[in-house]
Amino acid sequence: MTVYASDNPRNSCALVSFNIRDKKPSDIVASMWYGPYWNGPNTYLRTVSASGNYSAVRASLHVMVTAKQVDALIDMVRFMANE
Repeated sequence: MTVYASDNPRNSCALVSFNIRDKKPSDIVASMWYGPYWNGPNTYLRTVSASGNYSAVRASLHVMVTAKQVDALIDMVRFMANE
């Protein structure tokens, strides 16, 4: 797993992007939105691109996201990385 985030908290804006080796970002998003890994309505996941090449998953953690939901998202990503 690779996590992409700014070291400066002022630049993160509650966004974190990641990849899981050997998994397509679009498949990760589909599994988390529509599959058994869904984290609830407050965590928004999408693919993001560099120059039009969709290369990562971005999690947008809004102000209404609870610590429990963040922990669940981390657990889901870890589980998928170990599949």
